[in-house]
Formats: sequence, structure tokens, C-alpha cells
Amino acid sequence: MGNLTHQAILEMGRYRELTIAGDEAEIAKSLHRFMLRLRLCEEALAREYHPADEMRCPVHFCVGQEAVPAALSLLLRDDDYLYCHHRSHGYYLAKSAPMKALFAELYGKSTGANAGLAGSQDISYPSRGFFSGAILAGATAIAAGSALAFQLERSDRVAVAGFGESATDEGIFWETVNYAALAKLPVVFVCENNNYSVFSPQLKRTALDNISARVEAFGMSCRTISNDHFPSKASFSRAMTWWPSTYSTGPSRPLRRLIWAGSKGFSSSSRFIAGPPFRGPAGPGGPGSRIGGRPGGRHCRRPRRFHPRKCAAQA
Repeated sequence: MGNLTHQAILEMGRYRELTIAGDEAEIAKSLHRFMLRLRLCEEALAREYHPADEMRCPVHFCVGQEAVPAALSLLLRDDDYLYCHHRSHGYYLAKSAPMKALFAELYGKSTGANAGLAGSQDISYPSRGFFSGAILAGATAIAAGSALAFQLERSDRVAVAGFGESATDEGIFWETVNYAALAKLPVVFVCENNNYSVFSPQLKRTALDNISARVEAFGMSCRTISNDHFPSKASFSRAMTWWPSTYSTGPSRPLRRLIWAGSKGFSSSSRFIAGPPFRGPAGPGGPGSRIGGRPGGRHCRRPRRFHPRKCAAQA
């Protein structure tokens, strides 16, 4: 069959005539399995977030954003690095980190991924190459640093940075894009764009909403894709394909040119941007470590509880 997208399925009508040929069937099952598992995880956390008021940190859910981490889960290798923003649960599971450790972390338990010190926004799982952080645009710069280290090591690993479009309002984002393009780092940037920074429409913050076009001006190849899982997987797969290496005795997967792909984000009106693939150096190590420095941080476990309304405002 042709491209399997939401629009194509709607035009086909009822599913009784739908067939998926070749390997697409298994891929579709794997993507659906991941997306369903992630949605059930988020819904379970949401049900217990405010009524019980036992979670020891602000929690940002990723309901509706399942397609991107689902696609990445099929493409990233165990030794690849994945950095992301504070809406981290989908990316966490994309790197096959254990769900029990995620739940325990949110409840501030010692059995959590970071011994209950990092919480939802700063959770990491170093042994799986996953790190999140609440610093806006922080994932992009750290991913580029890891990519540079991979490049210097002549490794064939890739680093991926996930972020929202609000990160593109930060100067460090553009500095990172410029250097990544200049140095041809093996890094992929993934921008999940829903056109809102909490309550600030994108066109209220910038004169134009052409993020991909602005990134292209730095010498990166860009692609805008939908929130469908098949196009997401295809775009990421192309972004992680490597051209012949200039190394005389290089890695098995030669270093590739940067790619910045754009896409539709996690709501019907959103956009998503995927960028260059990166294979980065060993990042922060040790249990309890996290992106951006010491374990814990501003929202670490404390004796007091966060006020539900304040948490809701941050979410």
C-alpha cells in the first residue's frame, strides 16, 4: 500500500478492506504497541497526579505526542544518546528504560531511576543513554557536545535532541545549530511544535513561524512531517543514514551530514522538527546523574508537597 497516514486511512473508509504489505505490518504493530503502552502510562499517572497528591514533583504529560518516541524506539541503538526536554516520559521509554523506575521516580522513591531525586522533568537513565532536563534548549547544546565527542572518537553513534518550539526562542539553540552544521556533527534535532509556548501562540512571539526555513539558512537539510508514526519513522531513518566516511579506517557506519527535519507536532495544529543525527560521547555517568549537573535540582524530593494548582499551572 502507499503511505499510511491519518488522511489516507480516513479516505479508505472502514478498515475491513485495509491490508498492510511486507514488513509494514510488523512495523505498524511495533509502533502501535509502543504508542498504546505510552498512552496507558500517561493516563495512569494523570489519574493519580492530583487526587492522591503523592507525586513529589511537577509532572508534564506527553499525551498526543506518542508517534515521535515510537518511531525513535525502532531506530535508536542501545549506545545512541537521547536528550530531551521536561516532557520526558515518551523519550524515556523510547530508550527502553524501565517503566517501574519511572513511576518510582515520580513518587520520590529510592527505587526510582534517579533514587527519587530528579523527578519527571530531570529524569535520566545513563545505562540506556537517556537524559532529560528542564532547562529550555539545554538538550540541544548538550547533544551537540556529545556529538562532537563521538566525532572526535570516530564513533558511529548518533545523538538525538528532542525539544519544543519554544526552545528556538533561545539564543543557545541557534548557536548550537550553527556549530552543528559547521562541524557536520552526527546529531539529530527533533522539534515538537504545537505552536504554543504554554499560552503564547508562536505568531505572537515571532513575525514568522517558519522555523525549518530559518534552520535551513544555517546549512542544514530540513523536513517537515506529520504526527503520523510511519512518516516520522521514515524521516528519522533518513536522518540517521550515513554517507561514506572520509576516515581511512573509520567506523562501521560512517559519519553523516547534518539533517534537520521538520514535522507536525503533537496536536492537530502543531509542527515538529527533526534535525541532524548525532552519536555523542559518554555523557554524565553514574546512577542518579542527570543532564545539566548534580542529581536532584530544583524539583527534587523535599519534605513539603507541591501545591496542586501550582503544578497544574506549570504543566
